[in-house]
Amino acid sequence: MLVLPKKQFNHRYIDSKIQPWLDLHFPADSAFNGRVILAYRRKDSTGIYDLNRCDIGEVSRFVEQMHVSANMDYYITANSVSGVRRVTEDVFGLHNIVIDIDCHEEALSPALLAGFIWRCSRDLWNTGDCPEPNSIVFSGRGVQLWWAIEPTSVKIQYWYKRMQSYLLDALQGVLDESPEELGALSIDRSASVRLAGLFRLPFTFNTKTGRKNSMHIRNHTRYDLRKMLDRYVPAEYNPHKSKSKRRWATTEESSVAV
Repeated sequence: MLVLPKKQFNHRYIDSKIQPWLDLHFPADSAFNGRVILAYRRKDSTGIYDLNRCDIGEVSRFVEQMHVSANMDYYITANSVSGVRRVTEDVFGLHNIVIDIDCHEEALSPALLAGFIWRCSRDLWNTGDCPEPNSIVFSGRGVQLWWAIEPTSVKIQYWYKRMQSYLLDALQGVLDESPEELGALSIDRSASVRLAGLFRLPFTFNTKTGRKNSMHIRNHTRYDLRKMLDRYVPAEYNPHKSKSKRRWATTEESSVAV
């Protein structure tokens, strides 16, 4: 059930430019109407707490009304769950593939991220070797690449993870080819592969850097996962951390949310 934020004094609304991003990555007409979890963390705190759990069709309405504090970090799950727990075994619908790239320099240079995006465009997206991400979120200490897929069941997570692994390896190749220019960047694989993981919400504050996040949409068309695989991933490709299809099939059965 949707729980709207309480009316507050000095209410700071989120930038309205987030709405096209929400419509793209969390479509209200999704065939998999699971719950998307929004969370927050207070400045200088380690604990992350749930802000709301709302059906995917209600995400946009909630976000446009929520209060955005400069003293809090805000996050959102890329996929939806069937209940109230943010755990892998409760994931219900797959909606996005997100890859998180971190910067380890204290003074993040915009030129560094621009150079990385330029190299990805030149060597991956414009060559047809990889699909272009739908949106890029500049998180304050790095960048998140978001691919929106037509909502699909967690039952086919083997194919989802195969596509995810291919993108991770392709991006790692870009970093490996330019260690002098891009050495301060690294892919956070553990955060990227979590089906129920949290990612920073655009147009909110990163309290560690004091920066407000920004976002850019590059492609407004969601991908069909099967067509995505057929077009970009070679049949002989072996994921970075390969597991047999039989093992993933067993995992899929045990992790389907009901």
